[in-house]
Amino acid sequence: MNNLIKSLSMLVVTALTVNSCNGVGSSKNESDNELVAIDFSKFQIGASHFGPIQLGDKINSVNEYFKNFVTSKVSALDYGFGGEEENNSVLYRLNEKPQFVLIPYQSTDSIIAIVILNDQYKTETGIGVGSTVADILIKEPTALCSRNLMSDWDEIQDKSNSIDYIFNSNKEPLATYQPFDTSTTPTNLGAKVDWITIFKTEK
Repeated sequence: MNNLIKSLSMLVVTALTVNSCNGVGSSKNESDNELVAIDFSKFQIGASHFGPIQLGDKINSVNEYFKNFVTSKVSALDYGFGGEEENNSVLYRLNEKPQFVLIPYQSTDSIIAIVILNDQYKTETGIGVGSTVADILIKEPTALCSRNLMSDWDEIQDKSNSIDYIFNSNKEPLATYQPFDTSTTPTNLGAKVDWITIFKTEK
């Protein structure tokens, strides 16, 4: 009887060990059990680029940087972009966490926008997802906010670097907008950035 109990105990321990090792990993095979570390400092958010990735690059050509990432197709409409194909944008995840989205121009493979979703990626001034309006104003005292009526969110645009800070989950708007206001000084200083969009503005 004792031997039977010991045998059953060993089976339970073995099963628990196997299950704990089958957690979601970070490679394209999601059954991998090893989490992958990344040097976030190598992927700084900047003017027309995200680390080594430049706007205009081909998605297939930059995938070499993200071999351990899991990818899936998403709609560009979720991030304020339209096109001939709604679901041709690519979401990259690492260790089960969304990292960023590459948005191509319509039916091409050419990147026109990069959406940053993870709070570990920063601009040169240290702004990232989760930063507050107050944080942005410390670095950019003259920053203005606007309401995107089509997408129903607020945004602060860094025009010199072609970067948009998007506020999509704040309960209160960033400011009290007057009719026909294109931009105004933000007053909701505690609102946090939901994502950051790098894109090419028309001049």
